[in-house]
Amino acid sequence: MTPLRTLAIIAFLLCFNSWATPAAAQDVREDVLKRKFAVLKNDSLETFLDSLYRHALALPFEESILHGQAVLLAAKQTGITDVVVKTTSALGQLYFEKGSIKEAFGNFNAAYALAQSCSKPTRGWMALHISYFYKAINLLPEAQEKIQEAAVLFRAVGDQRRLFRSNYFLSIIYYIENDYSRSIEQSKVAIENFRTIKKPEKQDSAEFISAHNTVGLCYFYSNSLDASLEWYNKAVQLAIDFHNPVWLGIIRWSKANLFIKLKRYPDALEEIKFGYRTAMAFHQFSDACHTAATVARVLTLMKRYPEAKVYLDSAKLLLPHSIDNNVRLYYWQARADLSNAQENYKSAVFALQKLNAIRDSLFLGKEKANFERDAIRQEMEWRDAEINLLKARNEIFALEVARNKFQRNVLIASIVTFIVLLVIIYGAYQNKKASHRALMAKNEVIERHQQELTQSIENLKIAQEHLVQSEKMVSLGVLTAGIAHEINNPLNFISGGVEALTSEIDDLSKAADDPSVLQKNFTEAVKNIRDILTTIANGVQRTNKIIMNLLFFSSPQARGLEKIDVHETLEAALTILNSKLKEGNIHVIKNYKTLPPILASAVQLSQVFMNIIDNAIYALGKVEGPRNLIISTALQDDVIKISISDNGPGIPPALQRKIMDPFFTTKEVGKGTGLGLSISLGIINNHQGSLRVVSEDGKGAEFITCLPVNGSVEKETK
Repeated sequence: MTPLRTLAIIAFLLCFNSWATPAAAQDVREDVLKRKFAVLKNDSLETFLDSLYRHALALPFEESILHGQAVLLAAKQTGITDVVVKTTSALGQLYFEKGSIKEAFGNFNAAYALAQSCSKPTRGWMALHISYFYKAINLLPEAQEKIQEAAVLFRAVGDQRRLFRSNYFLSIIYYIENDYSRSIEQSKVAIENFRTIKKPEKQDSAEFISAHNTVGLCYFYSNSLDASLEWYNKAVQLAIDFHNPVWLGIIRWSKANLFIKLKRYPDALEEIKFGYRTAMAFHQFSDACHTAATVARVLTLMKRYPEAKVYLDSAKLLLPHSIDNNVRLYYWQARADLSNAQENYKSAVFALQKLNAIRDSLFLGKEKANFERDAIRQEMEWRDAEINLLKARNEIFALEVARNKFQRNVLIASIVTFIVLLVIIYGAYQNKKASHRALMAKNEVIERHQQELTQSIENLKIAQEHLVQSEKMVSLGVLTAGIAHEINNPLNFISGGVEALTSEIDDLSKAADDPSVLQKNFTEAVKNIRDILTTIANGVQRTNKIIMNLLFFSSPQARGLEKIDVHETLEAALTILNSKLKEGNIHVIKNYKTLPPILASAVQLSQVFMNIIDNAIYALGKVEGPRNLIISTALQDDVIKISISDNGPGIPPALQRKIMDPFFTTKEVGKGTGLGLSISLGIINNHQGSLRVVSEDGKGAEFITCLPVNGSVEKETK
């Protein structure tokens, strides 16, 4: 997503959600809450709940949640369903703001289910708010479904204000999905809805301005630049009319990007500088940093480098006030562009290194968010499948009960007369056929749901494989400098050899003029040239080995297995980590025994050994004195045992129970993802093996991996 698009969406959310504003302390005594809940309705109730939860949001996590739960308890004691629905939804919003997505999901769904027994306004209100939540966790199809449901309900009850907000929010979802034509159409519908609101609120006017800006953005990304400029100008005039300087700055930013695309740099510069002054005036330092960097990029395009540097220096001073990594990303991109333009490549390389580090951090955060989103979607699918399965089972049970009751009646009726018995038997036969058809239909439903569950499990496995590959790429990113150093050493041999070879050839060329000198020096020159070529060949062979190991490790993992040599896999991991081993002055001791080949994934096992050895290198970095890394292999009862140990500080017993949990790490922030050992354990389990740690505090640590030669590994007793 471009910075412009991100800014537009964030501005929308800021206009909608006022939770971030601290509120004064609220009286949350149960009797006071119950009395207010009994008399407040609709907008008044929502305003009161908003003040309560803005206050809760400013509290620490545990106090905040206790505060929200106390409010919900008081709401439940009133017995008013509308109050309980909105209070439960507000608690879900509180959980979400505090970062507890699973609890937020549970509260929003509970509120939505409870709202189905309420009036249309309440059902529409709940559908609107759960769509905000779904959009926030990137479940866009679900958000679109709920916002359309809300629009239908608000249209039915004639609530023009909320109908306007629903249509406006739907246009934002289309915009995020890059469906620009539908976003334009929906924005225009929202604009017409706004004109029917008798007394627009400040939030309504802000969204009205935003709807015009959204149309301009859609035309911009559709390359209809004249139409885009027309709608931007309409939005600018509206922001002036409604006295909204924040949106005025955002829209002029949008116009600046349009002018940059048209290469009208002076016009773009004027628009962006306005946004910079506006951000500074309202103490929005993150936005000011972003706009200052943008001014610098435009000045760089105009080759006004000294002015660009001034704005970049201003952005640098504002950078500590920004918590958004996208702003930092944009700043370092501007710094790299200016350095490249000035041919200051050393500074450009430094800026690009910063840029890549921030991108890696954003990528890991995005992967984690996607994993949480997929887990929620999986939970929704499982819940729906379980509900359908339960319904099918209940219907089958009801049919069985009915059939048994009918058979008892047949038995009693047979005592009366033979004729009645024949009639009942015939009826039972017909009913049995109908029951059988119904049972067959239900069995087909159960089989279909079972297939859907199987597919969901397969999708989750694929997501896990993607996470393994992402963690592998993060590890390679950390090792890039060391690998570059490893490759640079043989390249220096090659470069030196080429220079020496050139010198020998020059000497032979000079001696060619004097046959006596040529005959005297020819044999020695040939020997020197052969030695030089041998040195170059060795350098090429060393470089080729490093690159082949790097390609081997970075290749996506395959599901198939193959016959592999465990020692070759260990050596591949050691080659990649060789630079870090040298840097840490670590002595590697290898105790390899003769091992048979095993059926396994070489890529996955190499990742396991690399994760364990990298952790050992980190631990040995804390040791004063000799640093030893011991790698031993052995064959015991058709089980290959690989031991990797160090003489580091060891692992406390309390941490040994958690060391292989996902996202658990003892490293500093930015030096570990907490996924290495968790992923390694999963890989070894998939190979029917085992992975355990043996350590005493202060006496080093030993990681023991057992892999079967044939079949699975039984629980280790030795």
